Amino acid sequence: MIIYLHGYASIGNGEKSQLLRDYFGSSHVVSPNLPVDPDQVENIIDELVQKYSNESIVFVGTSLGGFWANYAAQKYSFPCVIVNPAACPSISLKKYMTATINKFYIGEIHKITQEILDGYDKREQWVGDNTNPLLINLFAAEDDNIINFKQTLLAFPLTNCTIIKSTGGHQFIQHWGEVMRKVRQISYSSSQVK
Repeated sequence: MIIYLHGYASIGNGEKSQLLRDYFGSSHVVSPNLPVDPDQVENIIDELVQKYSNESIVFVGTSLGGFWANYAAQKYSFPCVIVNPAACPSISLKKYMTATINKFYIGEIHKITQEILDGYDKREQWVGDNTNPLLINLFAAEDDNIINFKQTLLAFPLTNCTIIKSTGGHQFIQHWGEVMRKVRQISYSSSQVK
C-alpha cells in the first residue's frame, strides 16, 4: 500500500496522487486530506497504518508531507520516498502565523498557532533521535524556490538513496515518473520481504 502525504495548503486528491493511482492502481494508493494540526495528522496516519497493517506500506510525501512521510517511516519502520521535504516545519511554518491560509481546493481555512509549531517541534526532536537513514529515499531539486535543497541535504546527510535534480522546482512534477519508479522498486522489495 502506498500512503501519499501532500504538502501544506494542498489536498490528497491532487495531481501527484492521481498519477500514483494511474501508475499503481486506485486500490493501492491512499492519499488523505491532511489538516495542519500535527496531532490530527498523526492520528490520520496511525489509523491508516492500522487499517493496512497486513500489507507492506511505502510512505510518499512532498514538502510538508515529506516531513510526515519520514516521521511515519521512522515510527513504523516502513520505507519512505520524500520529495523536497520540509525538514523543520516548526521553523518553516512560522511565516504563516500572521495570516489565515485558505486551502482553496477544498475551502478550508486555518491558521498556524504557536501550539501547532510546538507540536511540530516535538516531532522533529523525536525524528532526530530515532532516524534510520536506510528507510529514507530522498528526491530534491536545486531550483526549489520554497525549500532550499542545500538545507535539505544538511537535514538528510544519510539516506538509502539521494537523487538531486538541477530542475523540477518545488512541484517536481517533471520528475514524478522517476519518483514512481523508485516507489515501485521499494514496493517490490518490501513485498518480497513479507
